[in-house]
Amino acid sequence: MGTGEGEIPSPYEDRRWEAVLGGRNASRPRSHAGFVSRPMRSKPTCPGVLPGSTPVRGILIIYLLQRKVRELMDREGGVQSLVQAEGDVSGIAISSGDTYRGEGVSSGLARGLVVHCGGRNVTREGLGIGTPVLRSDRFTFFSRRIRTERLSGNRITRIFSIDTRLVWYIGGRQSFRLTRLSERLSDLYMRYPPLQRGIALVPRIRTFCGISPAFEDIPPLAEARFDYAVSRGAVTVSCRIRSLQGVLPRIYLLNELAGDTFRAGRDQGSTIPPPPGWQEIGRPLPSPALCDPESTLWFRLASLAVRGDVPARVFWGREDAGDICWAGFEIELAPPRGTATEVDCRYRIEFDRGEPDG
Repeated sequence: MGTGEGEIPSPYEDRRWEAVLGGRNASRPRSHAGFVSRPMRSKPTCPGVLPGSTPVRGILIIYLLQRKVRELMDREGGVQSLVQAEGDVSGIAISSGDTYRGEGVSSGLARGLVVHCGGRNVTREGLGIGTPVLRSDRFTFFSRRIRTERLSGNRITRIFSIDTRLVWYIGGRQSFRLTRLSERLSDLYMRYPPLQRGIALVPRIRTFCGISPAFEDIPPLAEARFDYAVSRGAVTVSCRIRSLQGVLPRIYLLNELAGDTFRAGRDQGSTIPPPPGWQEIGRPLPSPALCDPESTLWFRLASLAVRGDVPARVFWGREDAGDICWAGFEIELAPPRGTATEVDCRYRIEFDRGEPDG
């Protein structure tokens, strides 16, 4: 799905951040604002204008060239160059993924940090590490507009505007009744894991019935500030979600990578199949790990702390069905109804290769 106007960062300020896990940080902000050809002998009449062209045409040419470079970079995984790390987690890199808007059913949504392994984007349809989603009784709300506030070293702060809702269409017509039904079915799906075994049939049912999702712009409901700190083999996420319209509904903090990469689970020394959807982890953290059998890379939720008396639950799972392809961990924060206008929490996602400990 396409993105709306103003959702892609300005071509004159395409900042990127990379941090390599397991070794020395190779991270610093970079700007592509200076992407122009070598100056020719005849100087342009104004900055950024190519000789022999009008200012508008010169700016347009630079914009189109930069956009093409960005497309090529995203096609290769969203980062121009990945540095192989020296240490336990070699070949793993994390970027802010400013221009990566995903694929599949979630294409166009803002994402958290994007993960790469051996030069390969292993986020894909997943929403990345540290992405907020809100849910009321009627709608699920996402972000399509995001900005970077601070960018330095191995730390980054990003602000998500919760400005998009998911609406279902049937036969090409918007259906709020179907959308509400979908939200109720989603609750049942979370509450009764055996129902998740039929997930593989969902794309076929949607196609047969002419059902399709769409993301619609709405006035911002909330603002979510995420501080990410990358250290050796881990990402620490500190977040604050603040309502812009009344009290907060349920909050979900998503940490999703590619479902066709992380196909197995590891728990207490045993290989287990990950749940076919979201399943609550009914034990203290760390969680089971989600693993890539080929590279032996795994990740898991290591710790969670929530400020105040806000109930929290933790889920893990995986889906790989048609245009839905994710594997990851979800934190549900459920403020008491009619009370909370701001929620704070902090958690840690660990990465490594081989056998998870603990």
